[in-house]
Amino acid sequence: MDCARFHGHLFTLNSTTRQIRGALGVAIMGTILNSTYLTNINSVQWPARLPAQALEAIHSGVQGAHIVAKRVSFPFGGLGENRI
Repeated sequence: MDCARFHGHLFTLNSTTRQIRGALGVAIMGTILNSTYLTNINSVQWPARLPAQALEAIHSGVQGAHIVAKRVSFPFGGLGENRI
């Protein structure tokens, strides 16, 4: 195997390991942050008028909370569209 081809294989292997490390890092951080969110979400005092479906979505994870935040109208003018 000539030197240029050998270095090409090393570059490919290095690039692949970087991509795998990046993907694992994102997955691990996402798991840790979502776990922390789900652990702490029960200590929040929710408004009594918040619908049960909204609370269920909030308790399901960060994505559900984000969707609820976009759809719920708040007393101070609202964030997003008023759909609930």
